[in-house]
Amino acid sequence: MDWKWTVTAVLSVVTLVLGALLNQWTASRLEKAQRRREQELRELERAQVRLDRREEFELAHLNDLYAALGELQDAALIYKAHLESESLPEDLRAAAGKFSEADTKVKRLGDLVLDDDDRKLVGDAHDVTVRACVPAALAGSPIMTTMHQARYQLGRAQYAVAARIREVYKTDAPALPAKLGTHN
Repeated sequence: MDWKWTVTAVLSVVTLVLGALLNQWTASRLEKAQRRREQELRELERAQVRLDRREEFELAHLNDLYAALGELQDAALIYKAHLESESLPEDLRAAAGKFSEADTKVKRLGDLVLDDDDRKLVGDAHDVTVRACVPAALAGSPIMTTMHQARYQLGRAQYAVAARIREVYKTDAPALPAKLGTHN
């Protein structure tokens, strides 16, 4: 009879030890899964922050470019008017300086446009505007670009930039990607 009590006691102890080990193993697996979910959440939050920053940069850049295209058009019209008139050299120099500043600004901002088609459109508008402002004697080309063509190209570029601004503002991206909700 003594051996029955011994077996019963040993089985109870073995059961307790196995239960404790199983609980520890389950707890470690749960902790590991929780750490993995937290890591994925942090990565998704970082990705969302990067996306927000990119969107903010793109909006600020496109707004600056839109304004710069308008400034380039105004400066080109004034510069071209001074070139074709009997204006004073100081006025011509001032107009040339403003045109040069606007030209540089559009060229610099135009290279940062993220969309290839829009970047090409801005570059073409810039090139046409610069060609339209070159005096006929210096052009050396029988094909002259008119200010009307330059204004048309600048208008197309401004329209494309404005459309991209509207597109960025209208995006209804979720705060975090849907992947987040898959881990329950």
